[in-house]
Amino acid sequence: MIRRTLCLCCAMALAGCDRPRPQCPADLDAAVLAHTGDGGARPLRVLIYTRTTGYRHDSTPTAAATIAALATRLGATSEVSDDPARITDDALASFGAVVLISTVGEPLGAESGPGPRALESFVRRGGGLLGVHAVDDAYGCGPFPRLIGGVFRNHPGNTRPSTCFTEGDHPAVASLPSSFQWEDEFHIFHNFREDNRVVLRCLAVDGVERVPIAWHRDEGAGRVFVTTLGHPTERYSDTRMTDAHLLPALRWVLQR
Repeated sequence: MIRRTLCLCCAMALAGCDRPRPQCPADLDAAVLAHTGDGGARPLRVLIYTRTTGYRHDSTPTAAATIAALATRLGATSEVSDDPARITDDALASFGAVVLISTVGEPLGAESGPGPRALESFVRRGGGLLGVHAVDDAYGCGPFPRLIGGVFRNHPGNTRPSTCFTEGDHPAVASLPSSFQWEDEFHIFHNFREDNRVVLRCLAVDGVERVPIAWHRDEGAGRVFVTTLGHPTERYSDTRMTDAHLLPALRWVLQR
């Protein structure tokens, strides 16, 4: 399926090109790394954040509504927003987790601005972060892609069928079959963090290589879970995606 409107990165992928590899410094900000917890349980409240300055996915409204319904099932309240003013130290203090949905471009404001660092600080203090689909296609360096755990390179074949394989017994894959057929947009990454714990891989377009699709990581006192499944809208009516994958992932980042 070819998109009607393409961001620069997607257009490059369709042309068979790779997105230029950013040269990112390896050091982390000492002040952010010092945040290892604030000593209290996080609120059972979820911010579902959908802002993009690049390509906006048709599936985003459905994905947001789905996540909100899943939060309700966990006994949590939720707020859907695309306002970067919600990504500040003070505003994030009232949430237990942030869910990012296809936040392409510079969703938190300028890369050098306070938004990306506020989100990283939120997680390291004990907050949860759940990334869904194209959260890897944002910024080039700095705290945001480092927090996500990888940077979008391309998606050869666009939306296509593949075979996916679970790894380990993380709750977000424990109820999925060990292998299953899935149609989606499968991303390839660079700057992929070595400490990401991959729980789902799918076959690359060559039908041989298994590429990472979902992973998790402890980050300070908080938790990060990223799944790049979820490009087509219809994926959010599939209980493998909702009940077996997203629901336990959300529960896990909330530390419930």
